[in-house]
Amino acid sequence: MPVDQHELREILRERSAPAAGRPIPWAALRPRARRRPALLAVAATALAIAVPGGLITAWQSAPASVGAKAEPSTGPTRTITVTPAPGPGNGRPGGSLPERFTGPDGTLYRRIATREYDSAEGTTQRFDVPLTGKPIAVLAVCKDRHEATKIPMAPVITVRVPGAPKTYRLVSSPTLTRSCMHDRAADVEPLPQRARRATVTVMGADRQRERVSLGVYEWSAPDRPAGIVPPKPNTSAGARLLASKSVRWPAQRELTLAVPAGRREQYASIACAGVLAHRLAIEILADGESWARGALCGPAGTGEFFALPARARTVTIRPVLTHAGHARLPGAMTAGLYDRPGR
Repeated sequence: MPVDQHELREILRERSAPAAGRPIPWAALRPRARRRPALLAVAATALAIAVPGGLITAWQSAPASVGAKAEPSTGPTRTITVTPAPGPGNGRPGGSLPERFTGPDGTLYRRIATREYDSAEGTTQRFDVPLTGKPIAVLAVCKDRHEATKIPMAPVITVRVPGAPKTYRLVSSPTLTRSCMHDRAADVEPLPQRARRATVTVMGADRQRERVSLGVYEWSAPDRPAGIVPPKPNTSAGARLLASKSVRWPAQRELTLAVPAGRREQYASIACAGVLAHRLAIEILADGESWARGALCGPAGTGEFFALPARARTVTIRPVLTHAGHARLPGAMTAGLYDRPGR
C-alpha cells in the first residue's frame, strides 16, 4: 500500500524498534562495505532524501496528503519540499488534555485515562483503561522533536482486550506523530462493544528521549451533526486551476473529475474538512483503476500537488471508511486539477 513520507518514517521506526537492542555484526559488515562503496553511497543519498530532508522525488510523486505511487517514475525527477502544516486544533486549548471537548467535526470526547510517558523510564510501557462500549481515541502532547527531521517524537500505540486474539492499532498510522502535528485525537480500531477493560501499550524509540502526555478518550457522534462547508480548492504559487469539484460526506462517498485532454502533464490536489480532515484515508482511482491509497487528506491550504498518470481520462477520489463511527460524522472534500504543480 502506498504511503507518504511521514508514514514511511513511522512504519520504519515501528518495524525496527524490536531490533534496536541487538548487537550490530560489524565484523561481518565491514568487509562487505569495503567491497561495495558505490552501493553504500547510493543508499546514503536515498536516506537523506527519504528521512531528514523532507524532500520527495518523482518516485514519491504523490504528496504527503494523498500517498505515493507504487511504481518508480520514468520521467524527469521533480523535487518538492514538504513542510508539515499545523491543524486547526481540536476545539480545545492547544497542548492540553481536557476532561471533555468537542472536535471540529462535532465529535464529542470524554477523557477516561491519562498517562505521562517518558522513554527514559522504559521504551515500552503499559496501562489499563476502562471501557463503556464506545470507540476510543488517543490524544498526545509531544514534548520532543526528532533531531534531524524536527518532526514530533511520538510512540507507537497498540491496544489489547482480554479474551480478544487481535491487537488493535491506531486507524491512521502506527504512531501518534499525526496527533501531535495536527493537534487531533487518533482513533483506535473498533474494540469489542462488550469489553470493559483494555490495556494500552506505548512503545517508543531508545535512540532519542521521548516525553509525551497521553489522554485516552471515548468518543461519540453528536445527535444532530452540523453541516460542514466544503473547502475551497488548494491554491499555490505557480499552480493554475483547471477544474474542481466538491462533495459532502457521508451523503456522497466519492467524487470524479474529467481530466482535460491535450495536456502533457496535469496535477491534482485535495482539501478536506470535518471528519475527512486528518481522520480518513484516501484512495485515488485513475480511469476506475486503483492508483494510490493510504494517506490522509488535510484541510485547505495543507495539501500537496501530485502528478496524474499519463493519459488518464478521469480521476476519482474516495475516502476509505475504516471505522463505522466515521459514517455518522459530517465532512466535505474538494479536489482540483491543475496544469502545473504548486510551489
